[in-house]
Amino acid sequence: MAEKRNLKCERCGRDAYYMEKCDYCSRNVCRPCQKSSLTASKTERKVICRDCWGDTKKRKAFKSA
Repeated sequence: MAEKRNLKCERCGRDAYYMEKCDYCSRNVCRPCQKSSLTASKTERKVICRDCWGDTKKRKAFKSA
């Protein structure tokens, strides 16, 4: 029998099917915990979580990407 993958958000603890890694704190976060995301280039996608959005240094780094 196949084992179920445990996909838990590291910020809120919810079970989530789709997870992305925050580029500023390296935590796997679900969609509701993502504050913003942008496509930096054709192959690179930047994601920032709600906790990192509150830190102005991390927010400036995200906006300048």
